[in-house]
Amino acid sequence: MQDIDEEERLVNNSFKVDIIAEYGNTQEELILHWGISKKNAGEWNSPDDRYLPDNTVRFRDGKACQTKFLRDQTTTSGGAKAPGNLRSVHINFWWKEAMEPAVKSMSFVLMEQGKNLWHNNGGRDYIIKFE
Repeated sequence: MQDIDEEERLVNNSFKVDIIAEYGNTQEELILHWGISKKNAGEWNSPDDRYLPDNTVRFRDGKACQTKFLRDQTTTSGGAKAPGNLRSVHINFWWKEAMEPAVKSMSFVLMEQGKNLWHNNGGRDYIIKFE
C-alpha cells in the first residue's frame, strides 16, 4: 500500500480551469484579468499564490491578477513553427475543505493589451462558479 501524505489526503476539492481564446492578432498580447471569491460568487479578490500560473502579476488594485495567454504554435507546410490563432491559460484550484474556505467562483475579463481594449461580457464580467 502506498503512503499518502496527510495533507494531500485532506484535499477534497480540485478544479482545473482551461480558458482558450481564438485570437488572430499574432502581434498583440491577450491578457486574462481575474480574481476569485471565497464568499459570494462574482466578488473579486486576489487569489492565493498557489493558484497563480506562470506569466501572472498581481494587479495594482489588490483584487485581481493578470495572466498572459500562452500562444499555440502551428506547423507550416515547410515544417517551421509559426504562431497560431489559439491562446490558452490553465489554472488549478484546490483546497482542504475542513481547513480553509472554499473557492466559490472565478471572475474574469479579457484585455487586448496594446489597444487597452477590455472584453467584459457587457459589463457583467465572466464568472465560473465552483459550487
